[in-house]
Amino acid sequence: SPFPDRHFDLTVVAQALHWFDFGRFFPEVHRTARAGALLAVWGYDLLRIRPEIDAAIDRYYRNVIGPFWDAERRHVETHYRSISIPFPEIPVDRAFSMRYEWSLSQLEGYLQTWSA
Repeated sequence: SPFPDRHFDLTVVAQALHWFDFGRFFPEVHRTARAGALLAVWGYDLLRIRPEIDAAIDRYYRNVIGPFWDAERRHVETHYRSISIPFPEIPVDRAFSMRYEWSLSQLEGYLQTWSA
């Protein structure tokens, strides 16, 4: 990257780490991080609505499009624990949540963004 050594206090990756070339990314984070810098990584899980809707979405996710997910998707499913991140982990007390009110067409639009 064009950034100088020890340039950043914080590097953030949201719902994307599974696509990165780890052999290039982590050394670059290390090179561009100032002393005491943080790498913040997170992703989101399957949405939860109501048990009967959740079951239908889970079936769609696993059985209909599941065979077509890229291999990297497994990292998301393991909450990135399947990636050996070479930096100390700072445990969080709880996961954060996002709450939305969607129409059926908005939910359908979201499901169409799945890249399997």
